[in-house]
Amino acid sequence: MSTKLSYNERRRAYRIADMAIIDLVHIKESLEPDQTADTFFPKSTEFEIMRDLYAIEKESTAYMRSIKERSPDISSYLQLLNKKIEIISRAISKEFSSSNGDDKFLDLSQGGIGFSHDDKLLKDDLYALKIWFNESMIGLSVFVKVVDVIEIANNKYRISCEFHNLGDNDDAIISRHIMQVQSRIQRSKREESLKD
Repeated sequence: MSTKLSYNERRRAYRIADMAIIDLVHIKESLEPDQTADTFFPKSTEFEIMRDLYAIEKESTAYMRSIKERSPDISSYLQLLNKKIEIISRAISKEFSSSNGDDKFLDLSQGGIGFSHDDKLLKDDLYALKIWFNESMIGLSVFVKVVDVIEIANNKYRISCEFHNLGDNDDAIISRHIMQVQSRIQRSKREESLKD
């Protein structure tokens, strides 16, 4: 029996309000088997570096736990190296952000994404969506299907999309980002309650 949540269950289970840089490309032709959303966007060195760093960090987590148990000194040294890499990552992230426009408000769940847009997207059509989360310094390119388009003030549209054929790695990035934002919100609430 499958334990995978449906689109609506995933949207209800984990949902955050956030900000990110997004870019969209309408997919007018049929997708090739194994074609990725990345192929619809120009190459970006900064974007690829941050994706590679994320993959390396994810891969090294189990090793770091094991090293910490056996050798706290080596673990502390490796954590310092990670801090160096994080400083470099933040510089790369700022460079990417400044060259790719302004953040947009959006709501994000493991099932889909909603945002305002200047153009009216076509309901039930597929789009390639590139997202850059400044806070977590990670980006991803995914396919989305537009499920709702509502006209709002100032000739803008509220777009609701569900993720389409989301790969395991991108699903993990979204899940981790949502948990990081939720943890930050909970931490802020605890800090505020201690001030009262």
